[in-house]
Amino acid sequence: MISVGIDISKDKITVCALEEGSKIIWKPFDVYLNKSKVEELLEKLEKIKEEVKITMEATGKYHLPILYELKERGYFVAVINPLKMKQYCRAINFRKAKNDKIDAKQIAEYGLMYWRELEEYKVDEENYRVLKELNRSYQHYMDLRINQMNYIDQTIHQTFPGIKKLIPHNSGDFSKDKLIDFLEKWWHKDLVLEKNRRRICRRI
Repeated sequence: MISVGIDISKDKITVCALEEGSKIIWKPFDVYLNKSKVEELLEKLEKIKEEVKITMEATGKYHLPILYELKERGYFVAVINPLKMKQYCRAINFRKAKNDKIDAKQIAEYGLMYWRELEEYKVDEENYRVLKELNRSYQHYMDLRINQMNYIDQTIHQTFPGIKKLIPHNSGDFSKDKLIDFLEKWWHKDLVLEKNRRRICRRI
């Protein structure tokens, strides 16, 4: 039996797979929620020959697109109440360490511990229709976002050649991107040349 734990974020999921005895099959890894990356994950799942159960938390609306994709392919998916998962994680994580990879592993461990008690998420006809529509809209949004991210990367390369080697750049999550923060203030190299070096270093 293989337990797959999925930690849900706004733009990505973190996935971990364990077999009985908590032996790691897949070390935790990120999957950005665009069509090609999700398809890669589904292909990876298809290669598992043993029984697979997938566990995730209910996270408002963010878990719905990947939930739909997994149910569409016929996978057993258990959607767990966040409070219940939080209580479980507190009980096993004495150091209170927390990040997406740790969370994904703990969710996979939960799936192993409660393997027989897991309840499969059932999609009724109306929910299925809503999920399908949400997934279609979400994939459209993600495609637009990726195109925009690529455009921003190209623009950065043209206006500030080499700057990505100097300032950390996270193209997967612009909300945590120091380079984007920098460019919001100094969007052209001429603005940088007007400032003294010390001020720029403080900004970085």
